[in-house]
Amino acid sequence: TGDIAGTNSLLAAAASLFSRFRNAFDSNALRLDLKYCLDSFAASLLEVFLFASSRLQEAAARANPLELLPVFECLCHCSEIFYSLNSIDLPEFFEDHMQQWMTQFRAFLTTSYPLTVEADGAADALRAAVCDNLQLYMEKYEEDFKVYLKEFVEAVWGFLMVQTASPSRLQLAVTVVRLLTTVAESVHHALFGSPEAMKQICNSVIVPNLRLQDEDEESFEGNWVEYVRHDSEGSDSDTLRQAACRLLRGLAANYQDQVSALVSAQIQQMLAAYTADRANNWKEKDAAIYLVIALMQKPGATGGGTPVGDMESFFTSVIVPELQAPDWQSEPMLKATVLRFLKEFRDQIPKATALALLPGRSPSTRVEHSDQVQRYVAADINPFAPQIIQNLSTALSFPDSHENPYLMKCLMRVLGIADIAGQIVHEITARLVGILMLVCNNPNNPDFNHYLFEALAAVIGGAGEQDPALVPAFEASLFPVLQRILVEDISEFWPYAFQIFAQLVNLSRPPLSQNYMQLFGILLSNATWDRPPCVPALEPISLEVFALLFKTFLSKDESLQVA
Repeated sequence: TGDIAGTNSLLAAAASLFSRFRNAFDSNALRLDLKYCLDSFAASLLEVFLFASSRLQEAAARANPLELLPVFECLCHCSEIFYSLNSIDLPEFFEDHMQQWMTQFRAFLTTSYPLTVEADGAADALRAAVCDNLQLYMEKYEEDFKVYLKEFVEAVWGFLMVQTASPSRLQLAVTVVRLLTTVAESVHHALFGSPEAMKQICNSVIVPNLRLQDEDEESFEGNWVEYVRHDSEGSDSDTLRQAACRLLRGLAANYQDQVSALVSAQIQQMLAAYTADRANNWKEKDAAIYLVIALMQKPGATGGGTPVGDMESFFTSVIVPELQAPDWQSEPMLKATVLRFLKEFRDQIPKATALALLPGRSPSTRVEHSDQVQRYVAADINPFAPQIIQNLSTALSFPDSHENPYLMKCLMRVLGIADIAGQIVHEITARLVGILMLVCNNPNNPDFNHYLFEALAAVIGGAGEQDPALVPAFEASLFPVLQRILVEDISEFWPYAFQIFAQLVNLSRPPLSQNYMQLFGILLSNATWDRPPCVPALEPISLEVFALLFKTFLSKDESLQVA
C-alpha cells in the first residue's frame, strides 16, 4: 500500500511479537507457534519487503531524506522480522524465496546514497540489520547460504576500507567485522587465504580498527573504570577494536605464519613511529601492545596463540619503560593497555623481573593488576608491603576511584599475603573502616563491597593471629560500623558482618566483651535465621559465641570445672 507510516506501525508491533523466537528454548509448542506465524505472515512480509525495496530505488533517485527515512524504517523492520522467523530453523518458505531476499540484501549493501541521505544513519542501520541476517545464515544454514557467500563478502568489504567517525558507520563496521570473523573461522576461510587478501585485510582493516577511536577516548574520559572492565572482561556489545581482535585471531587460526609475519612488521612500524614522536604517536605504541595481546600465546589458553616475538624482550623494551615512567599521569590510556598486558601475561614474566618493578613506585602505580599478586609469597612482598598498601590506600582517594573494585581487590590480595604489623595495621584498619562507613550510605557496588570485607578479614586474620593484643583495637574500630549494619538493617552486608564477628570471637579470650551482648540477642532471633544468605555465616559464629560464653561461665564458677 501507499500508507508507509501505517505499515511501519504494524511491522514494529510484529517485530516485537516475533522477537520471542530469537532466544526462546526450542520446543514443539514453540515450533507450532512459529508455524502459525509463518503461515499467516511470511508471504505478506515478502510482499511488503519487495514493495519497500522498489520504493527505495525510486525515492533514492530524488535523494529526499524525508521521503526515504520511512522506507528505510520499513525495510529495517522487515529485516528484523526475517531474523526472528529464521532463528530456530530455516523455514521452507524462506528457503524457497531465498533468492529474492538475498538479491535485495545485496542491493542494500552495494548501493551508495547521497550524503544528505547517509547523514542520519538510517541506511547504515539497514545494512547492519542485513549483516546480522547474513551472519545468522552463515552460522546456522551455511550449506544453503554458501552460494551467496563470496558476493556478500565482497559487498561488505568496502565498508571497512574507509575510516569514519560516524556513529552509525562505526556500529555497521562492528557488525561487518563480526560477519567476516564468522567466515574466517569457517570452512570458507580460503576467501581470505591469498597473500594479497591477507595483507589487505590485516593492513587496511584490522590494524586501523585496532587503533584507539574517538569514542574509546570519550568512554575512557567518561568512566575509565568501566572502560577498563569492558576492555579486559568484555561485554554484550563489542567495540570495533575488540571485533578487530577477534577477526585477527580467526585468521590466525588457519594462517598463523602469514598473520605472524604481517603483524610483526606492523608492530615494528608502530613502535618506530612512537620512537620518532613519543608525544603525538603514543596511540601507535598502544596499538602495537594491543596486537601482541590479541595474538601472542597465553598460558593455559586452549588452542594456543600466534607468537609475534620474544615475550621477555618485548616486556623489557616496551612495557617496562612505561611502568617506570616518572610521569605516570601522561597518556593514561596507554598505561591502561600496559597494565592489561601485565595482567594477560603475568605467568610468562619472570618473577625477578616483576619484583624489580616494586621498589619506589608512586601512588599512581596502584593497579599492577591484583592477579599478579597471587604469584608472590610473603617473603617477596614484605619488604614493599607498607609502601604498596599506602599507595593503594592513597589511590582510593583519587577522583572516581573511591569505589574502584580493581584497587580494592589488589589491596585485598596484598593484605592476604603480606605479614604486616605495627602502625600500618592500625592505619589500614582505620582506612577500611572509614570506607565501609561511607559505602553503608549507598551500597551499590557489590564487587567493591565484597573485596572491602575480604580485605578487612585479611587484616584481622593475619595481624590478629600474630598478635592477639590487637583484638581489642579491632573491636573498638569495627564494632560501631558492624552495629550500624545490624541496627540499620543493611541486609546485603549482614552475611559479611557475621563473618567478621566470627573472626573476632574466634580470636577473643574469656571473658567475652560486653560489646557482644547485642550480637547474642540477634543470634537468638528467629528473624535472623529466616534470612537464607546469613545462615552459612550464622552457624560458625553461633558455635564460637556459645563456646566462648561457656568458657567464660566456667572461669567464673570453678565448682563446675571438670577436674
